[in-house]
Amino acid sequence: MERNNKRDKQLKQTSHIYSAKNLTIGYQEGSKDFIVHENISIDFPSGQLISLLGPNGAGKSTLLRTLSGAQLPLAGQLTIEGKNLQDISAKKRSKIISVVLTDHTQIGGLTLYELVALGRQPHTGFFGRLSKHDDAIIQQALQDVGMTALQNRYVAQLSDGERQKGMIAKALVQESPLILLDEPTAFLDIVSRIEIISLLHQLAHKKNRTILLSTHDIEQALILSDQLWLLRPNKGLVCGTTEDVLLNGEMDTLFDNQKILFDTNHGTYYPRITHQKEIALRCENNILAHWTINALNRCGYCVNVKEQSLPLIIAQDKQHFILKTAQRECTLNSFEALVNEVNILH
Repeated sequence: MERNNKRDKQLKQTSHIYSAKNLTIGYQEGSKDFIVHENISIDFPSGQLISLLGPNGAGKSTLLRTLSGAQLPLAGQLTIEGKNLQDISAKKRSKIISVVLTDHTQIGGLTLYELVALGRQPHTGFFGRLSKHDDAIIQQALQDVGMTALQNRYVAQLSDGERQKGMIAKALVQESPLILLDEPTAFLDIVSRIEIISLLHQLAHKKNRTILLSTHDIEQALILSDQLWLLRPNKGLVCGTTEDVLLNGEMDTLFDNQKILFDTNHGTYYPRITHQKEIALRCENNILAHWTINALNRCGYCVNVKEQSLPLIIAQDKQHFILKTAQRECTLNSFEALVNEVNILH
């Protein structure tokens, strides 16, 4: 344990634990190379949570497999702790890089404790005998993910969220500085997704681990990730601190689809409004204004606050709206009444 603490201190003094230079990723069929992305140069900062975002088919899994050493790069160099990844043995590599996959493995017959204990194999050797030291590390990992009370339960009895926490604990007991996760929140409900990404953020900072996950959960990634990596088909990889990437307009380049736009104010994507009908809105409450615009957009209206000749909505609160047109003025007492009224304007 003392040796690992010493290594952690050394890592804290190093800005980056893992680097990729001029990396080309893809796959081979026979003698032919099929390139997915090329000229990727990235550094992994220690003690941070990194979210890898991209549409289906962008190459996220290919990149993760290459970074883990499970798939050879077509070109370029991967360097971890100052050594070329290809020069490190599989056993040594498993002490440096932990991988958590989305796939449901056939582990239902194991208890949670036994599942987590599998992560000690790089340290225990072929026979896998656990010492008191190993048990202490396993117990600490179970505590870190909040699963101590369930350690004797069979994995088959766990929920998807609990099973994923168990897989994260298994990665923790490898004591590797780098953890790679391929869509760890896929198939999880909203509560479990928030719990998992919050847990990963805490572990990255408290345990000084570099954690890279691929995810489609953009909302949570924007809230909790220290860095965003955007992988775009035919456009390469963009990396940076989350807020820099977001405010530089890079989120609009993530999907090659002109029908959706990124809402920087609310951190989400929305369909492009192409309706010809216009309406004006006056509202001093930002939250109320957002949801009033949402309702009006859904009714086919594009909000234009500058045009004085348009029908005007005055939103006072969620139960008081005033609709003014050239012909009349009426007071509405709910969003339902507002929607019904604007639907019959044209």
